[in-house]
Amino acid sequence: MRKLKRILSLVLTMCIFIGMGSDIKAQAQTIEEVAKLEIKVKGEGTVIVNDGYSEYSLEDNDVLRANATVNSDLKLTVTPNDGYLISSVSGVDSQVGENGNSRIYEVSTKLDGTFIDVSFEKETKEEVEKLLRSPNTGQVLGLRDRAMLELMYATGLRISEIINLKLEDLHLTMGTLQTLGKGHKERIVPVGDEAIKWVNRYLEEARPKLLKQKRSNYLFLNFHGNNLTRQGVWKNLKAEVRKAGIQKNITPHTLRHSFATHILENGADLRIVQELLGHADISTTQIYTHLSNKQLADIYNRAHPRA
Repeated sequence: MRKLKRILSLVLTMCIFIGMGSDIKAQAQTIEEVAKLEIKVKGEGTVIVNDGYSEYSLEDNDVLRANATVNSDLKLTVTPNDGYLISSVSGVDSQVGENGNSRIYEVSTKLDGTFIDVSFEKETKEEVEKLLRSPNTGQVLGLRDRAMLELMYATGLRISEIINLKLEDLHLTMGTLQTLGKGHKERIVPVGDEAIKWVNRYLEEARPKLLKQKRSNYLFLNFHGNNLTRQGVWKNLKAEVRKAGIQKNITPHTLRHSFATHILENGADLRIVQELLGHADISTTQIYTHLSNKQLADIYNRAHPRA
């Protein structure tokens, strides 16, 4: 009986090892199915890589090199710094979303390697001008879009503030408008002459045709005479960006960034910009102040008595 127990124990042990051997072999096969992953970032911006377990943050000149399991799903959140735009993103499968000024991409790692390059470029005033001139102002919707883009760039309003503007909020003869920002805080914002010109043209030539027989106090209307939605603004802006031949990622928030960056570059006081943007905390406004080394050197040379 004792001998039989030893034999059964030996058989059982062999079965356990055979089972473990199968598991080890299967695991080794999985481990072998890895391939090279390389993500390079160039320019002023941030790339957050999420593999479902952890996140990695990459910035200018950073390179992530790793061995990744084949067919792993990665999510990349690509965000330019203020005053910069996403120039190009290569090696990803698809763009799956946008959040503010960020783009979200997905990629499944490949057996022959996955190589992703992300680059950012400084936004230029010339590109903003190109966008503003893009709408066909000979058409009703084009005239509306020109007025809206001019107003967004002239005031730095948020997209939610733009679509909720009403006729009674405009005081164009005084060169201002009023808006209700975050926290239901009202503020008065100056409006430049160029924006006033296009808004007046829209009010006279285009808005009555969009309104048709309806009644609405909203400033910007869609083709059916209803107030323009966030989705409508995004869709129209993307169409104008493509038409202008601009390859960078421009969003409604980009024009707000441009407004703040450009007036700061031209000497506006940070506290004034805070009021214009409707920021409760000046630290939020300070993100717009990073200047290039050349700009800092130019300011130093102009300002310091012994420079």
